[in-house]
Amino acid sequence: MLFRIFKIVQFYSLLAIFYVLERFTPKSPQYWCFTTWSNYAHTMDNPRAIFEQIKNNPQICKVILQSIDNRNERGSLPDAINTKFVREKSLAGAYYLARSKVVIIATSLAGFSHYSKFMSNRHQIIQLWHGIPLKRIGKLFPPETFWQYETDKYAATVCSSAQDKVYMQKAFAPIPSDRVWQTGLPRNDLILKKEAHLPDDYKSHLNSIRARLKGRKMVLYAPTWRLDESSTYCFSKIELEVLKKILDKHNAVLAFRGHANVRTRAIFDPEFNDVINVNDIPDANILLRLADVLVTDYSSIYIDFLITSKPIIYFAYDKENYVSERGFLYPLEEAYVDDDVSDVEGLALKLDEALSDGVSDPARYDTVTSLFHDYNGASAPDVCDNIKVLAGTKG
Repeated sequence: MLFRIFKIVQFYSLLAIFYVLERFTPKSPQYWCFTTWSNYAHTMDNPRAIFEQIKNNPQICKVILQSIDNRNERGSLPDAINTKFVREKSLAGAYYLARSKVVIIATSLAGFSHYSKFMSNRHQIIQLWHGIPLKRIGKLFPPETFWQYETDKYAATVCSSAQDKVYMQKAFAPIPSDRVWQTGLPRNDLILKKEAHLPDDYKSHLNSIRARLKGRKMVLYAPTWRLDESSTYCFSKIELEVLKKILDKHNAVLAFRGHANVRTRAIFDPEFNDVINVNDIPDANILLRLADVLVTDYSSIYIDFLITSKPIIYFAYDKENYVSERGFLYPLEEAYVDDDVSDVEGLALKLDEALSDGVSDPARYDTVTSLFHDYNGASAPDVCDNIKVLAGTKG
């Protein structure tokens, strides 16, 4: 009981300290604060790609604001210059967040920081999001009411096409049109760049996946999350046997990647040798580099995968329910590169075709790719340049 009281007092004390620091601490354009996903020591996804772009710039202090509680996860990047790892729930975390002119996020402030309600417009908060949205997000998804008081603090966001720009501006209004940068998503740089240019931890993750594949092709199954965790599909042993025949035929393995919100739910038999678990790989973009075929449902991970020009299969077993639960920004017949399937028999047929012949309809694939990806060159350098202009440090 005393420990619980101590934690509550500590929490509200830090909020009070941040409230004061936020109002009186000068914001420095040389401090860039990167928020992290829960329980990860380092930043990843879009923020990680930005970090990689500036990590050797000695004039920018990179602050990794950790939301983890494990004291052993300190975090280290020996090849990075002028970088600090600080706990969000600490005096250092409160100070450096208040000090940073630039704050880089990839989901809501409320989801990343306990101090979010006290943050002011004195920061340049860059909302990079964590994918090109297929589903309704931000203010386009009214059940999430916290967006109403948060988005007016944003300085800019990114998009990857003209239509994506329309949705991103609406989702995070009142960001003006010229602050919705059509640069593409920085995280896609991590899919396309040469392996030699990846950070060491990402190279290690690639080697770990290759060791599990043992020379086999990888069919990545990466479903999105659902509000009801029990709605996550559980393959039966009989269904896995159906898939096993196809996998064996093509010397392939099914790699399961559950969404971060529902990874505790088992959806395969761990004794099944043709299925491997890749939930321990922090960044999904690393998996996309090695996947030969992607199986998903309504996850926008397939939109990133489009840039690889590899086959995509849509296993949409609960489409009607999901439409009413979340809703989509695009008609699925325009956003999908192929017709979806709703049962394992259909999935097996599509999988056999994909592993045998590759993309089933190249013209449709190209049309969908151009709908979502309309930019040239690497994204991270352009986003960094735009941030420096906002922060007043360009040149």
